[in-house]
Amino acid sequence: MNSNNSSNFTNTASTPAADYGLICRMENPMPHCAVMLVLDTSHSMWGAGLADMMSSLAAFYDTLRSEQFANAQIDIAAVSLGDRLGMLEEFTPFEASLLPRMQIRPKGDTPVGAALTLALDKIGDQLRMYRENGASHVTPQLIILSDGDSSDDFSAAAARIRQLSAAGQLVCRVIATGDNPNLTALHAIAGENVSIARQSGMSATFVGVGKVISQVYEDEAETIIDETFPSQAPVSAVADAETILIDGTNVMHWAKGRSGVTLKHLLAITRYFDECGIRWEVLFDASSRHLLSAEEQAVFEDLLKTRPEEFQQVPAKTRADDFLLMRADADPAARIISNDMYRDYAAEYPWVGERKRFIRGMVMRDEVFLLDGEGNRTRIPAEPGNSSDWSLNE
Repeated sequence: MNSNNSSNFTNTASTPAADYGLICRMENPMPHCAVMLVLDTSHSMWGAGLADMMSSLAAFYDTLRSEQFANAQIDIAAVSLGDRLGMLEEFTPFEASLLPRMQIRPKGDTPVGAALTLALDKIGDQLRMYRENGASHVTPQLIILSDGDSSDDFSAAAARIRQLSAAGQLVCRVIATGDNPNLTALHAIAGENVSIARQSGMSATFVGVGKVISQVYEDEAETIIDETFPSQAPVSAVADAETILIDGTNVMHWAKGRSGVTLKHLLAITRYFDECGIRWEVLFDASSRHLLSAEEQAVFEDLLKTRPEEFQQVPAKTRADDFLLMRADADPAARIISNDMYRDYAAEYPWVGERKRFIRGMVMRDEVFLLDGEGNRTRIPAEPGNSSDWSLNE
């Protein structure tokens, strides 16, 4: 893994990279993962080959969507390997990518060398964009869909890929297509990372690659987060605020993909604040209790009953957001813990666009990571503390 070095990705492309100023924000400390697809769009893919590729792309996207964890930042791009050599899609945040729904018309030869050169240049552009925006990244992934036959010389591009791969700056994977792929040529590009689509089907092969990418991303992301967050949780990210207003329903969803909707991480935050002597209030939507397990519903009811000044549920048919923002508007020193951007409230409360008013968060390995608008970081274990009578493990 190399989280910052992009010096070996020499840029020869003239197309400007996408503006990632709004994407590389400190609110989400997770590193980015650049995934570049090189897709065979030559005449040989006409008909069943194209249909198979598009359905396989959809399966690949579904796999990434189901396997990635909360706050994952996967950016995806695609090069057209065909007569119309170029970018099918520039690097785009995964959830905004339109690639699986594009209309592609296969045509012409397969200039593998030119396509790989363009892909490497674009990856280099993207890594520099991350660095310029202060964002970390994991090892970029290059996925090539090809039968290995090329209308140009790709030896120089293959040598670049092998060099970057050996240095830990790139992972290249090839999905070999066709009934008789040129495996010698494909192994010259990606070494042993060559999967033959006809043995398990292109869709299943794409799914397998998606699972590997998700697991590698998670492993590398954990290492980066460990390096950038202190092992002992400092108070600096929250201590200056007289009151912390917590969007309880939002925090309950922070680990939905792995732990489900839960109070566990919310209670870890409030225990930590109790230990630090920080004043806080939690507001819940009226529907919150119905999202919890039976065991946690009992805890939820107990919190509302025994600590009503700190744990509050808004009336039915209203939104906790309304009450939370109204309180924050009356107290400019208050800070809000939530990953909600509150865009619907920007006209009424223009300050919702101010990063300093918000503390964002995420959950990984049952630890809570908080990050305020000034870059201060707080790390909180989710294990029950000693300062509260409430524990989901009782």
